[in-house]
Amino acid sequence: MNRLLTHDSEESHKAEHALNQNTRINNDLLSDQILRNRIDSLGEDLQTSRLLWKAVRKIIKHRDGTLYEDLAFVDTESHKYKININYDYYDECTGISACIPNKPMRRMLTKSNPYSIIGIHNHPKSHVPSIEDLNNSIVRKYKYGLIICHNGTIFKYFTNKGFYIFQTYYYLEILADMLYNKNEVKIAQTLDKLKDAGLELEVLR
Repeated sequence: MNRLLTHDSEESHKAEHALNQNTRINNDLLSDQILRNRIDSLGEDLQTSRLLWKAVRKIIKHRDGTLYEDLAFVDTESHKYKININYDYYDECTGISACIPNKPMRRMLTKSNPYSIIGIHNHPKSHVPSIEDLNNSIVRKYKYGLIICHNGTIFKYFTNKGFYIFQTYYYLEILADMLYNKNEVKIAQTLDKLKDAGLELEVLR
């Protein structure tokens, strides 16, 4: 059965935080500006970087200690910013969470130039991009996508010509194992394999 919840009060939100200690954000990631430095390293202009950090900070503060995801769009040309923090979805059977654009975000997609929007969402369990994440980046014509993991890792991904799904899935699974084992040589090799399969992926840690 899918679990689809809406928080009715601040108390219920705090209660849920207490139930999900494995997805808590380390406060050092905010106080020491570790994530901010990783965002700044993306090489965007100052206004865009500020909007990216605004989105990232809002998402991780809102979803700290939960199994849910938020989604934000930052338009690098118009410097507009939209976010959806009102979609709480987690499937207990599969362990999959999801996020969707709201109406203002969908309007932004239709009005913005292709490949001008950066899509940002969080992964509470800090896992690698999913195939659905990659497909969404193609359909929505992202400039690139960012996944903010609750352990502090950021995944930057881009693919505009499609990708070989089986190879990509296979090497994403290998990447997850190599990141867990901190095998830097294998991580670099796997990122090269993913690029050959059609996915440009950077891991900011």
